[in-house]
Amino acid sequence: MSVTLINGLTVDFSAAFADEATITALTNANPAVATAANDFANGDVVLLGTGWEYANDRAFRVDDASATGFTLPGLNTVDTMRYPAGAGVGTARQVSEWVRISQITALAFTGGDQNYYQYQFLESKVQKQIPTFKSAMSFTLTILDDPTLPFYQYLEQADQDGLIRVVRFNNSDGSTNIYPVYVGFNNNPVGDINTGRTVTASFALAGEVVRYAR
Repeated sequence: MSVTLINGLTVDFSAAFADEATITALTNANPAVATAANDFANGDVVLLGTGWEYANDRAFRVDDASATGFTLPGLNTVDTMRYPAGAGVGTARQVSEWVRISQITALAFTGGDQNYYQYQFLESKVQKQIPTFKSAMSFTLTILDDPTLPFYQYLEQADQDGLIRVVRFNNSDGSTNIYPVYVGFNNNPVGDINTGRTVTASFALAGEVVRYAR
């Protein structure tokens, strides 16, 4: 049992991607093992493109990297109903450069709510429900305005081109959260009297978060 404060959280943004590696095979295992010619190193973060819906457009950390393949901790593909054998081929794009998003004053998440299908039999006086889907999730960073900071140009570019990026949360306990996102950046500063000017960056999740304890 432990309590961890959000204080000390730092946020990294994918400033650049390397050329993608072609995945010729992806195993049904925990963790999944990819066959691909690559120059990845352990700890690199890659954005996965795959025929598996539950793994597509998600970002993972690389382990056991070699010139011919790597493993993807956090990707459990044992369930062949979700991950049909042989259908996981695709691509992996390495985040080749990170930039730190600094001067964050607030973090807020929305969405992720569990929805349900409710039903009742004629012979029953009790209504029941089963889970269906979770609503789309996004988070917003409120940032003290300074357009000279290096991350501004990358958020502006991501806002304009509408392509998927990766955000990494470095938590104070040493754990990390990795999010594949679409970016909306409002670079028009706002504020009230006697308060700092702020801008907001919104990140809509393109796939599920992957969390690493260390």
